[in-house]
Parts: sequence; structure tokens; C-alpha cells
Amino acid sequence: FLLERKKGKFRKDGNPQASHEIIQVIYDISCYEDGLYFADPASGISVSLLHDLKEDFHISDDQLNNRLFIHGHQRDQRMEELLLNYDGISFSDEFGIDKYKDRYQYSLFLRNLLIAGTDKLVDNIQNSATSIGGHKDPRGYVGKIELQLSQYVNTMCRNFPQHTEILRTLEKVAGKTGRIISHYYNNDYGQDVTLDPEDFPLKGFKLPRGLHPYHVTRDRVLALRPDLAPGDYEPPESTQPIIQISGDNNLAPV
Repeated sequence: FLLERKKGKFRKDGNPQASHEIIQVIYDISCYEDGLYFADPASGISVSLLHDLKEDFHISDDQLNNRLFIHGHQRDQRMEELLLNYDGISFSDEFGIDKYKDRYQYSLFLRNLLIAGTDKLVDNIQNSATSIGGHKDPRGYVGKIELQLSQYVNTMCRNFPQHTEILRTLEKVAGKTGRIISHYYNNDYGQDVTLDPEDFPLKGFKLPRGLHPYHVTRDRVLALRPDLAPGDYEPPESTQPIIQISGDNNLAPV
């Protein structure tokens, strides 16, 4: 359903639109398979795949239900939960009308939904990691992370204590990607543009360079701000850069 809706559409960095959801699902699966407890992995993956379809393509709950029904899924209690989270993760309804007074009220609502609330963290990580070269001003993501992340995760951990480990892991990854982005704007922010080996054994995010949000964010920053790189930095020989600079200084996928 996602691939049908996004066929032939591209993100601002030139990658297919659906790459956002697919990579988000890779993060989900990596966490689940590495032993970070999540009560309903299938629904987590489903909401990750579907999370932009209401806002961007105006797919209503009934349309989604009918599509799933055609493929043999009944509207039982579990399907009701999936539809609730699909609706909850969407800031606007199928008519493009905002459902919340502001983003803060949206954040407060999400903290009470395990699936949508957790998937929104993963969504923010992937959006943040690719914001350099994609969004006009990535500082919006950094600001969102710095102002709301701790309160958001603390509340979710209280509401869903069994899921504390996965929520705290996502909190760490979201915060780190935000700090790396800050180097693009402020040389004095700290040393987080460097990546230490201890960053990568993090449970749930043992990912290759081309997928790991730390690497993706860092490579995009350094492509535009090579002055931030340590003088002796050399990428591993087995990897390729995530992006390259074209003649007009726009980012283009390799």
C-alpha cells in the first residue's frame, strides 16, 4: 500500500520517498531482533510503514481497514488498536485538518500510545539523520529533540514500564543525532561530531554505516562542513560516502 502511494515520488535529498519508511522499519526490526522488548512488533512495523499516509495522502481509517480486509485481515480488537495508532500518529486528519492545537498537544497525546509514541521516536531519528540536505532548516529537529525528548521519554517510561529499555535506547540515538547536526551551525557545540567505537555496540542499533543514523548524520554534516572533521579521519576502506556534493552545492545521493 505504501509503495503504491509513493511510487515515483522522491524526498528532498533525491531518495525515493518510501526509503524513509523502509529505513524506519529496519530500525524497528533491528531493535526487536536485538532483544529490546516490544509487545507487538507486527503492529509497530505496520504503523511505521503507514505513518505518513493520512497526512500526506489523506488515507482514512476506513480506507486502510478496507484495504487490509481485502487481504484477509478482520476488524477485530487488534485491528482496532492498529487503526487507533495509525490515527494517533497523524497530526492532521484525512481532510488535511489539524487534530491538535499545536505540536506540544500532539506530543502529549502520543505519550499515551505505545505503538504510535514509540514509532514517532523512530520517525524523528530517521528524519533527523537525513535532515541535512533534505529539510531547509534541520534546526527544527534539533530544537524538538532538545526541548521535548527527555520529558516525552520519561512519561512514556512511566506509562509503559516494560518498554523502558527500548525507549531509553531511542532517546539516546535521537539525542546523539541532534547533537551531531548542531555542529553544522555551531563549531563550539562540543565534540559529538566525532564517533567513538563505544557508540556502535549500542543494543538495537548494530547497523552498517549506510544505515546507522550516527554515520548518516555525520557524513552529511561533514560533506558541507569538512572543517569539522578531525585531521586524521579516514573512512573505513569498505564503505562509500552516503552523499556527494554536486556542482550547485546541493546534496545528491551516490
